Amino acid sequence: MIWLAWRQFRAAAAMTAAALGVLVAVLAVSRTALVDQYAQGLDLCARGGDCARFLDRFFDEHQTPFLGVTAAALVLPALIGLFWGRR
Repeated sequence: MIWLAWRQFRAAAAMTAAALGVLVAVLAVSRTALVDQYAQGLDLCARGGDCARFLDRFFDEHQTPFLGVTAAALVLPALIGLFWGRR
């Protein structure tokens, strides 16, 4: 039974693995720049004491990627389940 299930769903499993690989690659590429900007901002924040404005500005600058990753994390499992469960 397990062999039959794997045979039927291996294309969907490969597509899911590829999609997750692309998401991981995009996050890995953007990680270093994001970490550097955050560290520099915290350093300036500690010197000036204006941390609340820093966090607001930082989130405003990176709101679109944050919402994109959040949407992907919420929508992709539902879409995968919808199409994978349909077979």
